[in-house]
Amino acid sequence: MIAQRTWSTLAGKQLFTIRAGERLTEQRTDTFAALFERALNEVERSGIAAPQIVRSRIWARDAGLRRLASDARLLALNGARRAASASLIAPERLADGADVIIDLIAMSGEGKKLVREYAPRIAPPMFVALDGLVFLSGNTDVSATFADQLNRICLNIATALASAGTQWEKITHVDAYIATRLDWTQARHAIGARFPVPVEITTVEGFSAPEKLIEIEVTAQR
Repeated sequence: MIAQRTWSTLAGKQLFTIRAGERLTEQRTDTFAALFERALNEVERSGIAAPQIVRSRIWARDAGLRRLASDARLLALNGARRAASASLIAPERLADGADVIIDLIAMSGEGKKLVREYAPRIAPPMFVALDGLVFLSGNTDVSATFADQLNRICLNIATALASAGTQWEKITHVDAYIATRLDWTQARHAIGARFPVPVEITTVEGFSAPEKLIEIEVTAQR
């Protein structure tokens, strides 16, 4: 099912977001592949070519579904479709009955999208850049404490921004996802104090590993 289509503007650029969800009768790879295919068709219908997808998110009911959806994403968003990514376990967001929801965000821009991989390459790229904007994949960490994870994540973000030819002060948008078991008030203030723009914060149940407490997505101008 297609849940939502959204048009928005960021730093003067036009973005299209498709949100698509699925209620699963059985957990099969082809089910996830079909969901991505429907979402990709919606991107093309918006008038923006699929290679201009700059970010994707997965919202899953549990860890197993998150893993299956992430595996399907690697196949669906490959080559020119590769994009910054995040994946979250968030049953509260799926209260409408879906077992998994995917977001695809495409940008109407000029020129060829640049994709920078981590070394060695891992499932998400470090960032993608298109028409003056840089989209970092969600950054996480497995350090023992929330404070340590936040410090390491901010260092990783700074490194990725430098690799993209930009800097902290040019950050234009931040989405942060925090584990529900954290003290929400303290976490919000700690994260918000680090960034030069207001941070949109969402609580989720978990991430790609049980030790992780935070995932932060950053978009910046080059």
